[in-house]
Amino acid sequence: NIIDDSLLSNTSDLVGGVEKHHIKGNKNHECKFCHKLFTQSTHLEVHIRSHMGLKPYKCEFCEKRFTQGGNLRTHMRLHTGEKPYKCLKCGKLFSRKGNLQAHELTHESKKPFICKFDHCNKEFTQLGNMKAHQNRFHLETLNKFTKRLASLDQTGIDSLPPSEMELLEYFSSLYKNLNKGIKGRGKTSRK
Repeated sequence: NIIDDSLLSNTSDLVGGVEKHHIKGNKNHECKFCHKLFTQSTHLEVHIRSHMGLKPYKCEFCEKRFTQGGNLRTHMRLHTGEKPYKCLKCGKLFSRKGNLQAHELTHESKKPFICKFDHCNKEFTQLGNMKAHQNRFHLETLNKFTKRLASLDQTGIDSLPPSEMELLEYFSSLYKNLNKGIKGRGKTSRK
């Protein structure tokens, strides 16, 4: 069974893995933990699971757990080998739509991600590849910016010289979730 019934009293009330349509409307549903707003109560319910650590969807192959059914279905492709996304230019297959989209940039010679640390300016097709590069070649700079951002209050930020402010803004835009790990991928415990 994909959903572990012992975790929730009523699994039929759960929502997850459905197509996410961009709904325009009022965001009237607020998370009591982080105050993020949602247009639909079902989206809020899925979000709240992340705060509670609730992962009712379990992989039948490796027992890894997920907050949403759609994330489990995508994960299952690692085990089944299913690759439903095909590049129309070269025929290469992918298990994830995002990986196909990143691959398609290689055909267009687009590299939208530029490493600005230490005047590097190396370009990448994927954000994850750039972050891996930064962790390998600019780790000292990453650590410096992490400490610098943590030590500044708003007055300190406002008084930075423009060049340093620009670099700190670049850094903070890339590493928005510093509490999840500097490499850009969350380090979570496996249950």
